[in-house]
This record gives sequence, C-alpha cells and structure tokens, in this order.
Amino acid sequence: MWYLFGLITLCVFTFYAILMRTSSFGSGSIKLPYQKRFTYDVHKKKSGILFGFSLGIVAQKDYDYSLKTESTLDRFFKRLKLSNEHQIGKTRFDNLVYITSDHPSFLKALSSNEQLSNCIIKVFEAAEKHNTIVKKLRHNHGQLWVKLKIKSPKIDKDGEIMKKISADIFPLLNTINLLLTEPPSKNINKWKDPFILKAAIIMGLSSGLAFNGTFLLFTLFVWTKIPFIIDVTELIKGAFFYGTIFTLILIFITIYLLKRSSRTHLVLIQLIIVGYFGVISTAYYGLRDINIGLDKSKAISYNVVVHKKRHSSGRRSSGSYLTIDDWNNKNKTKEVRVPFHLYKKAQVNHFVTVNQKQGYLGYRWVESIKPPKIR
Repeated sequence: MWYLFGLITLCVFTFYAILMRTSSFGSGSIKLPYQKRFTYDVHKKKSGILFGFSLGIVAQKDYDYSLKTESTLDRFFKRLKLSNEHQIGKTRFDNLVYITSDHPSFLKALSSNEQLSNCIIKVFEAAEKHNTIVKKLRHNHGQLWVKLKIKSPKIDKDGEIMKKISADIFPLLNTINLLLTEPPSKNINKWKDPFILKAAIIMGLSSGLAFNGTFLLFTLFVWTKIPFIIDVTELIKGAFFYGTIFTLILIFITIYLLKRSSRTHLVLIQLIIVGYFGVISTAYYGLRDINIGLDKSKAISYNVVVHKKRHSSGRRSSGSYLTIDDWNNKNKTKEVRVPFHLYKKAQVNHFVTVNQKQGYLGYRWVESIKPPKIR
C-alpha cells in the first residue's frame, strides 16, 4: 500500500537529514592574496544577491564542538532553566558567544586558555565589523569552519565582500586550530560530546518529517486527482490531533534525552517549528491512505450532471476540472479535478457517475468518476 511508500520516504529523508547534521560542509575553494587555499560555500539567491557563506580550513581531527552568536531567545531559555550553557567567566565572551557544546574537555580548554577565548571573540567581532552574523562556528570531521549571515544582503561583485571577510577570519581560524594543542586522538572518548548524536537524531527526524510531509503533500495535491477525500475538514482535524500528540511525545523525549544541555532549546525550537509541520502533513497523508487502502465498504453510485468544464495550463501547474452537482448537498455544485481522459469524454449537460465509499476511518472518499456507458 501507499503508506509503505510514505514510511520508506520518511526513513530516507530522516537518514539524509541526520547525515547532513553530522557531516562537515565542504563545497569549493578560494585563493587569498597570500596564496593559501581554503574551502568555502556561497549562499546566493537567483538574483545574485549574497546573503551568506561559509569559510573553513582543514583542521585537527577528532574535535567536535560548535559555537554561535548568542541571541535573545538563547538568553530567554537559559532564564527558564530549560537550557544550560557553560560560562567561561569573561563578560564579553559570555554575552557574545553561545556555546552549543557540552563535553567537559573542550569547556575546560575554553575556560583556561585565555588566548583561545580571545581569538574566538575576534572571529565574532570580525563578523560584526563586516556587517555579518556568525550563525555557527564548527569544528568537526577535520574541518574548522564558520557560517556567516549577511545582515543586509547585497550583490557581491567578483567576490569582494567574501574576500575582505576571509582575509580577517581565515588567520583566526588557523590560530584557533593551533591553540588546541592537546591531541584528542589519544583519548577520543574524553572529547566526545554526549549530546551531539542525540541532538542530531532528533533534529534529523524533525527535518526528515518536514521533507517527507512536503513531498507527500506535493504528490497528493499535484499528481493525484482521483481518488480524493470528501470530508477534508475532518481529516485535517484528525491529522492535527494525532500530529499534536506525537509532537508532544517527541518534546518530552527530547527534554529527557538532552537533560537541559546547551542544545535543548535549539532542538525544541526546530522540533516545534519544522517537525510539527512535518508530523501533521505526514499524519494527513497516512490517515488518508489508511482510510482509502483499508476500506472494504461497498461504493455508492451517484449520477450527476456536468454543468461546466475547465482546463488550465501553465508553466508551474495545469489541470482539468468539471463542475458537477454536489451529490452530498442538494441544489449545490462542486468543482472537481479529473484526469484529462475523463475531461475529454465528459459533456456539458450530460451525466457522469460518481462512486463514493464510506472510508475505513469514516472519511468519505470518491473512488472513481466515470462517464456514462454508451449503449
């Protein structure tokens, strides 16, 4: 059945999202005036406007930590005691940088090595100098990179903006890498953040649900014409009900697994904003498919008059529609999307036959619409 297809796509999208969460970025290279080559990734809109980019260097392996610009939302959740961020005791650093890492060895190194913390502050200050925000400074999989968001997106002719920021930030990244002199490979478990994988799995599931729900709804509303649900409002209510319950379960699981770590609120925010949509859209598709696929009721046939035909075509979408008597509401009409072959056969002021079934879950649905048999 098609719900197995939905389960397979969910697993694929979730696995892909987890992989993206745990992998390094990598996407190209840039040569600076002093002839050193580094990796970069440019984020541009179709209009050519630059709104962000990532810069990175090859760095020591086995390290895995993450920093970002501290936001008002971060401070709010810290006050709620939902998230717990390590403080190094330097006002400038603690107010500017949010540490989204929880392994004791890195936190100890950050607190005790003033040169390291000062260098990290300089990265964030360099970003501010060029009217950008540090979305993430990440060291993993042998790469140390920083993801920047431009406050006022603009066209970057010949990469001048990126080169100016790169000239300031790349030397700092090199210094940070050199200051982490203790090789974690001697004791990898000592540098292992206990919450990285847990957070990646939850956020991967959240993103996977969103990708999956979007894909399934696209196939449903763009490609699928018949069968279709009559009681759409009731189906939406059911999707919201089960989706909300499942999302609440995921929220409690997240709080339990992450135990007020520095990542807790970041994961919860994505789960609520992104995952909730994914859960509801996936639930909508799943309930619809179960309602249709397991329905063993006998179809009831209705002969209805075709009042109007309409065909639309365009670059993004096209469809064929019939305006017919609403077989569930007397003295009303209903426009339905139909396959093109049915559209061609149907004639205005003639009958077509609508076959409706009760639905396994009670959501009435149309199994088929057929033109009258020619004798």
